[in-house]
Amino acid sequence: MSTLSARSTSPAPRVLSLFAGFLGALVALAGVAVTVTAPGEVAVAAPMSDAGCLTVHVGPDVGPGKTASYFQLRVAAGDSGAAALLVANPQGYTCRVDLDASYGKTATNSGDTYPVVPAGTCARTSCWLKDLPGEVTLPAHARVSVPFKIAVPVGVSPGEYLAGVLVRPALQPATASPGHAEVGAVIRTSVGIGVAFVVPGPLKPLITIPSVTLEVNGGAPLLEIVEHDGGNTWEHPAGGAVISATGVPPGRFGVSSSTVLPGGSATLTLPVAGAPRGARPTTVTLWYAHNTKKAIWAGVLSYPRSMAAPAGHGATRVVITTTRVPTWVVYVAVLLGAAVLVLVAALAVILRGRRRGHGDDDSGGRHLARS
Repeated sequence: MSTLSARSTSPAPRVLSLFAGFLGALVALAGVAVTVTAPGEVAVAAPMSDAGCLTVHVGPDVGPGKTASYFQLRVAAGDSGAAALLVANPQGYTCRVDLDASYGKTATNSGDTYPVVPAGTCARTSCWLKDLPGEVTLPAHARVSVPFKIAVPVGVSPGEYLAGVLVRPALQPATASPGHAEVGAVIRTSVGIGVAFVVPGPLKPLITIPSVTLEVNGGAPLLEIVEHDGGNTWEHPAGGAVISATGVPPGRFGVSSSTVLPGGSATLTLPVAGAPRGARPTTVTLWYAHNTKKAIWAGVLSYPRSMAAPAGHGATRVVITTTRVPTWVVYVAVLLGAAVLVLVAALAVILRGRRRGHGDDDSGGRHLARS
């Protein structure tokens, strides 16, 4: 009686081991650490604990179950108080953030911004924030309350003021190669949390329009409206321009502004495509103080030939930018493509080997039947 022994002739183990080695080299070139885990487990690479936080959630600590996007404080001149910032780390590793006191400033086109104050100094309302730690370490998945003090100087006039806290990923110390001079730049994103102060006393809102000019070099004509807050309150003016013409209805164009801080100025850009050609009386009106007061500018501006505007809208400026794909991304894409080709070839070899194995079994069976 003959005995049949099954012998594997498939090259699968050798091919798969070669593919695994190639994939390992690919991963090494890409600079990615891979950990194999059992089904149902998730492997997370843990950066060093001194790394800057890539993602944080930050806002005023106003108590359990409450949220706020910025601090709203009422403090008399010469008084002090306390507040706390809540910083949360949603990531699975410990990281650090830098905290810096800043002051509120009106942005160029309205809205508020928070300039970076040089380390070890203070400016304007940033000096009202005291004992703010420069750096905070956040454990994985932790929420940390960061207390600080506030103090409004004696003699500050009544009104509304704005300070801020800048939260940024901690900056790693730069390392240079020995014997090499290097020049570079580090760009860090930051989020500013507003600290709004109301110093009790009479509030006197006042918005003026120092100038309105006509810009005609960029296609459709644009009105550049300069607004100035000469009062002691934050304002959000809104209104528009009316361009008069003989024998036809006047052209009306609406405009609105974001925050303008006391003492600040901003320039609003208003497209006026379709305005009648020639020297035309123009009136710009901005309402403020909860639509109870208005600022008015009136004058004569010379408008060029009208240019067509998109239906239902003012003129739109289109800015086309190009981006360059980093070289390492191209390399990784090429290597991944090569890995896929190797995998396909390996599977083809495995399937071909299995077909040959089945053919040998069928042949052996026929020989046994004949004997």
